[in-house]
Amino acid sequence: MSDHLRELGRPWLARVSAGLATATLALTCSEYTDDLLLTPTSSGGQGGTTSGGGSGGTGGGDAGNGGTSGGGAGAGGGDLGWPLDDSLPSQCEPNPPDTSGTPWTGWGNYQHPAFTETTLGTESEELFGQTYQAGETTNPGQAPGWQAELAIGPYGTLPTGDGRCWSYKTASFNTDVGNNDEYSSTLTPATAGLWGLLFRYRPSGGTWRYGDLDGSDNGTAADQAGLLAAVESDTSPKPLIVASLNLRCQLDDWEGRQPLIVQALARVDPDLVAFQEDCTLNGGPSQAAVIAAQLSTYTRRGYESRRETTHQASSGGETYDEGISLLSAHHIVSSHSLSLPYQNFPRKALAVDVLVRGQPLRVYCTHFDYGTESENERTQSAQAIVADLPSTTPAVVAGDLNAKPSEPAVAVLTAGLNDLWATANPSNPGLTFPATSPTARIDYQFGSTQLASALLGAKLLDEQQGSVWLSDHLGLATAVSFP
Repeated sequence: MSDHLRELGRPWLARVSAGLATATLALTCSEYTDDLLLTPTSSGGQGGTTSGGGSGGTGGGDAGNGGTSGGGAGAGGGDLGWPLDDSLPSQCEPNPPDTSGTPWTGWGNYQHPAFTETTLGTESEELFGQTYQAGETTNPGQAPGWQAELAIGPYGTLPTGDGRCWSYKTASFNTDVGNNDEYSSTLTPATAGLWGLLFRYRPSGGTWRYGDLDGSDNGTAADQAGLLAAVESDTSPKPLIVASLNLRCQLDDWEGRQPLIVQALARVDPDLVAFQEDCTLNGGPSQAAVIAAQLSTYTRRGYESRRETTHQASSGGETYDEGISLLSAHHIVSSHSLSLPYQNFPRKALAVDVLVRGQPLRVYCTHFDYGTESENERTQSAQAIVADLPSTTPAVVAGDLNAKPSEPAVAVLTAGLNDLWATANPSNPGLTFPATSPTARIDYQFGSTQLASALLGAKLLDEQQGSVWLSDHLGLATAVSFP
């Protein structure tokens, strides 16, 4: 691998328990729209606009339950706070792609493997790409004067624009495949994480043409890159950080909020992020995808993602596909969704299984229905998630419950899981809504006893600039020693 790629390594922050290990995670994310001023347009939704104040959580504001006993280090021992470094890391230096040369007619791709895994310091399997140009690659042997390179960067990003965190390695001609020339390369990763893989090609004097898994005819897409998971052989515990935030769709100055969200997340360098009210507009990328790509430039990490659209919602003449999303800096093995009860907007739970240094974890991202009339639906939603919990795998439930700590839905969850905020910071009520002057706690993370007993700390994400806040909710981050 190139020297430049070696320099992209995630700068390990000054964290407690310097030797914590990575593991396999199974994540489940569910969404409940509460305070978004949107009107459901799907046939299943009832009622008009949501109340602008997260009515399911009003009147909360108390510290909540500590969950099941035997939990985190903060229980009975004072507040843990956030003992990790939360300074804002610097971004990768720009590395804009070379745009010199003459455009040419042809084609290229990243051929295979679509996914590969290797241990740090170990050479990967061979990585292949193919290219075509009439009258050039159609002749036997390598087309004269051609160049091919393997492009490597954080998964979920592209080397376009300023090209931050991307690097390139020369590829060698392998063989003729029909009318195509095939090239290959390998990598020996020095940094753990998820790396996106593309090939790029050019004839003598030509511009670079980038190829992904479905070829260059339709451009390149981040989710069509090859994926290399570089894993550590050291399985000693390390901090595992879970963040969650209700994104408020694209309302309230999304362009102004976006960099604040990215910086707030970059300060905690999350392994997993659960988003609610993650919206797309006019077929564009989801907010979670945009955040992930920008976050990578700070954390030097790639992110896989899973998303479920729950319903269409409208505001200000715009119609959005609203949903729930989960980002993972560790390889996602599988996912499934649960349909949850509702009175206002359709609800789902998104379950995602991921691998973090070989150990399993399941994380639920959830957003329950709002309003006092939906208390039973919230309780039933909590019961559905509890019924879906794996029997032996540790689990986290994260998201906006639209429920105050005294509600039955919270009691259902704390009967088998620990309230991570209350366990970490028992003297701090952890109010999250409304962000500008919180009076209610409606955003939570719950964890199984294995996680709660290894809790390192928890903090609220409350970045703001002038009158612009991350969202109408504060976010939440927890850190545990895992596995």
